[in-house]
Amino acid sequence: MYLRTVLKSNWLYLFINILFFCCNVILIILLLCHQYRPSLRPISSLVLDGLKSSLALDGYCPVTLVEKQQWVVGDHRWGATHRGSTYLFAGSEEQQRFLSDPDRYAPVICGNDIVQAMEKGQAIQGNREHGVFYNGHMFLFADEADLEKFSKNPAYYADQALEAVLASTHTAQQLR
Repeated sequence: MYLRTVLKSNWLYLFINILFFCCNVILIILLLCHQYRPSLRPISSLVLDGLKSSLALDGYCPVTLVEKQQWVVGDHRWGATHRGSTYLFAGSEEQQRFLSDPDRYAPVICGNDIVQAMEKGQAIQGNREHGVFYNGHMFLFADEADLEKFSKNPAYYADQALEAVLASTHTAQQLR
């Protein structure tokens, strides 16, 4: 009888620890995608202020990347913010498609490295040079090592990241 009680409590302890870990991962991902107030400054002034390096995907159009797997430089006349990141688009049609479904086109967890987020609790920005598509979503990584970790078990990382993204709704804002 004592052994059965100990086994049950060990399973309960294990279950609680796993649940606690999953909640922490979701909390970290939600914090990484903290909703910022959208910028109402014209995108041209953002570029002129020397902030071009802060553009998501280095200023390339996410819609063209997702739909055609082509790197097309975005036009400063067509911009939007989503989850604190500024995106440029090849044209007004791409901008409108992004605004209608921003999470489809934006990198998962705002372009932060999901491996670093889950394993170390760090918000490390991923690089487009270390990006991959998985199940139609774009994931960026800080380096080749993290990309390789993700590639060995993509469902483990992707499922938790996408669950957190779906839990936090956010709409994109067109830049004026």
